[in-house]
Amino acid sequence: MSGIEGKKYWTELQKGNVESLGKLYDLYVDELFIFGMSITKDKTIVLDNIHDLFLNLFKYHSTLGEVINIKSYLFMSLKRALHKKSKLKVITVDDTEILNSISINDLSTPSYESNIINLEHSCLIKQKVSRAMNLLSQNQQEVLNMRYNEERSYEEIADAMSVSISSARTIIYRALKVLRGGILIVLFYFS
Repeated sequence: MSGIEGKKYWTELQKGNVESLGKLYDLYVDELFIFGMSITKDKTIVLDNIHDLFLNLFKYHSTLGEVINIKSYLFMSLKRALHKKSKLKVITVDDTEILNSISINDLSTPSYESNIINLEHSCLIKQKVSRAMNLLSQNQQEVLNMRYNEERSYEEIADAMSVSISSARTIIYRALKVLRGGILIVLFYFS
């Protein structure tokens, strides 16, 4: 079913419909995140690249062509972005011998300019997330903090909030949905 929905949202996105972008995001973000984490274990890099992917989809919506498989297109775009931005390389068995022969001095370090650009990019992302977080209630902010910063389980959150486990999951789900929408709004209107 998601393939048919994805096609419909893609067509609307090509016309510049920002709501369709949000619906595409909601439809695929979880799978994209899981896929991205299979490439790199850095959550920040994965989330940044997912958000950049959707930002670019909207930015270049008028030049988007027809895509047979939306999910495949998004996965490949994310994979390319992750490999490009984080300079990841898939290591094969043959590469291990080469890696063992490289000394620490052979590895290139990022330039001063690259470090400044990365720091500025990181600050901008933090500002945008902070603005989007202001859209959440205090309760939602607290629950997300427990889940993602303190890495508490749903059971621990339920105990701390004096609610059932299913209620804790629902609060987190709704908070993430508001946050996703808020981040998209902040990306488009404050960029």
